[in-house]
Amino acid sequence: MIKRFTLVTIPLIVLLLLLQTNNNRVHSNSSGSPAGHTGSPSDGMTCTMSGCHAGTASASPVQIISSNIPTAGYIPGTQYTITATLTGLTGINNKCGFQISPQGPGGVLRGTPIITSTGTKIVSTKYITHTGSGNQGAGGSKTWSFDWIAPVTGSGTVTFYGAFNYANGTGTASGDVIRTTSMAVSEDLTVSAAEITKQVTARFFPNPVIDRATFEFELESAADVRINIMDVAGRSLKEEMLLQGIAGVQSVQVDIPSDWPSGIYKISMNSGNQQAVRNFMKQ
Repeated sequence: MIKRFTLVTIPLIVLLLLLQTNNNRVHSNSSGSPAGHTGSPSDGMTCTMSGCHAGTASASPVQIISSNIPTAGYIPGTQYTITATLTGLTGINNKCGFQISPQGPGGVLRGTPIITSTGTKIVSTKYITHTGSGNQGAGGSKTWSFDWIAPVTGSGTVTFYGAFNYANGTGTASGDVIRTTSMAVSEDLTVSAAEITKQVTARFFPNPVIDRATFEFELESAADVRINIMDVAGRSLKEEMLLQGIAGVQSVQVDIPSDWPSGIYKISMNSGNQQAVRNFMKQ
């Protein structure tokens, strides 16, 4: 009797451990997908190939990724906003997730992704994914966005590869729908070297900020300077002109209105073709 009980119990324990491991993996990825799961030719994996979700990924019937990059193409060094929008979410709490990566041939990172909201994060330098606070939609839809600084001249076409999870929210590996899509953007070859925006060194501190901070940046050449504070969607909230910017390190005191709600904002500096953009958190 004792021997029979042992033979039955061991397989049962193994099964329970496997189920628990799989369930833990599903829950852990609710705070972000591991790197390399965009479905790009270089990555070769999506959420369904990592042991996290069952089933097979399929191409999205609609375009999920969009941007404000002109149809003529990106201008090297210019900062743009990349947006991913899921519609038709179902299940418990409209749970969902994503991973996007801007890649060139061989899966090489092209450009610089910049996080602009608490619902997204960067993993392994070149992958943007959801966070634990950014995996739930509302009313059947969910939108994520992040900024992207276009790469240097001569980088050529950049493809934003993405994999997206329409989750059912049950906490198990089955029942979720995984879609893949991509968006290719070309380089605008019509712009002159003088028109190409140069990203300059900059700091914003303290960050988070309560009411006043310092915006420090280094100009390569003398030019008028314009400082602009925006919300995460890029809408201007406060703008002021600083005249007679000189080459070298500049330091500007920035007052943040006390009636602005807590959250993430952006501050930019534009001086001729020189630019710097930094994100900051208002407490």
